[in-house]
Amino acid sequence: MNLSEIDKLTAKLKKKGDITKKEADRLFSPFSRQRAILNVKSKSYDPFLCKALNRWFEAVLEQIKAGRKGNFITTIPLMPKIDLGYDEQDFLKLCIQNLPTEDLFSKMLISSKTYEKLPANMKKFFGEDSYGGEKYYVCRNFRAGAFGPFKGITEGFTPVFDVDWQEFCDPGFKIATGAYEHDGKSWLAGMNEARLYVIAGVVKKRNITPLCVDFLHRKSVLMAAGDGMPFVKKALEIPFENLARQALKRGIITEKMFDALGKNTAIRNFPIAEFADFCVLYMDLTIQYEIQEYEAKRSLDEDTEWMLETK
Repeated sequence: MNLSEIDKLTAKLKKKGDITKKEADRLFSPFSRQRAILNVKSKSYDPFLCKALNRWFEAVLEQIKAGRKGNFITTIPLMPKIDLGYDEQDFLKLCIQNLPTEDLFSKMLISSKTYEKLPANMKKFFGEDSYGGEKYYVCRNFRAGAFGPFKGITEGFTPVFDVDWQEFCDPGFKIATGAYEHDGKSWLAGMNEARLYVIAGVVKKRNITPLCVDFLHRKSVLMAAGDGMPFVKKALEIPFENLARQALKRGIITEKMFDALGKNTAIRNFPIAEFADFCVLYMDLTIQYEIQEYEAKRSLDEDTEWMLETK
């Protein structure tokens, strides 16, 4: 695509508010085929093409800020090492910053069970991967506005953990699906990471199907689906501080580690495997006890009602 074509499509967007899908594909083509010319550190860097594309994204930004949707959204690349502004304002970066979260869909991880249920036209977007354990499937997306067809895959799944940190939940998915497990002690980012591993452990123990979705620079979500979801929901109601305190009482973590978890700060040599296994077992026993108590109370209420009726 030459500079003249880019400027013509920029004028069209300003006048009509959108372009065709074919035109959007042509505008995106430099990002998928000629990325070196868009990298300021490359010998092939083309400043004139970058300036033309920057003018295009300035027009796109106006549409985004106005709350409009269209094919123009799909011209935005979700990939690194692109600098269109050089010494000027980089409107591509501003477009990404102003996009709604869903338009920043960058990755989806699914289990073999979910993959097998996909239609053939969706399976082609996923590649098989493994982390030494159970295999899983990954779709990586580098183009804005592509979440639509993939959103249907998440139907029936319930979010069990989300955080405003891209790819944060990926390790949790790998644990939940059986692709990876912790061994011994490791560096821990803080309470959020510990909670993620505990929740992932519950999902795995209950043989619930996990799914993970990432949104560029914005969000990471671990989801789950299956017959055991009511149990998981009960587990999520147990305060994490209670779990950490029980682990402290049993000598699994130190007082210093307990305080760091409360402050959500990093911890060296954290016994994540032992901690997560204990928390999962503790929640399992706690919930089973609550269920038994409930069943006993219901049985007592039924017996009392029967006795009153027979008098």
